[in-house]
Amino acid sequence: MKQAVNLLRDDIKPVIQRLTLNRVALSVVLVLLLVFAAVGYTQWLSQQSNSRLLQAQQTLEQLKQKNEQRQQQLQQRQPSQNLVEKEAELEQQINAQQELNQRLSAQQSPHDSAPDQLMQELYSVDIDGLWLTEFSMTPAGVSLSGVAIKANLLPRWMQRFKQTQLLAKSRFAVVDLDRDEQSQQTFTLSNSETSEDSQ
Repeated sequence: MKQAVNLLRDDIKPVIQRLTLNRVALSVVLVLLLVFAAVGYTQWLSQQSNSRLLQAQQTLEQLKQKNEQRQQQLQQRQPSQNLVEKEAELEQQINAQQELNQRLSAQQSPHDSAPDQLMQELYSVDIDGLWLTEFSMTPAGVSLSGVAIKANLLPRWMQRFKQTQLLAKSRFAVVDLDRDEQSQQTFTLSNSETSEDSQ
């Protein structure tokens, strides 16, 4: 009769381990927890991404609306009522100033033309050896002051007044003659309007 003899020691004998029902259940639970955690995290990330995308879309839509409003305002922009009133007031002031300038210009034209005419006439009757040092024009008449190197130049010069319009209409009531330090004749002529013009 044969007998089996086990020559292995107890510490080196193979140990046969078997999965128990509890271990299987625990493994399944752990796997399910990992799956649920992964799914939950994925859903959370998706929600966060969707929320950010929605906010970005809303912001973009608001910007588009603001841009459209600004474009409409620029296209249909009208000045404020205050600006319209100021512009109308300014136009009234400009019109009033223009009318005032026209009235002043009309009033001053006759007075301005007379001195210009006097200067032109004095230039036209210019004679060598006689020159004016001062002249003035008032409603009473014309006053002329000057110097002549010769005494006969003054009458000859006054004879030329007949060739003019303004000087010819005036008569010299006072003639002051004198001599300066250089023996030159100084004169002052004061005239008034002729009797025909004064009547």
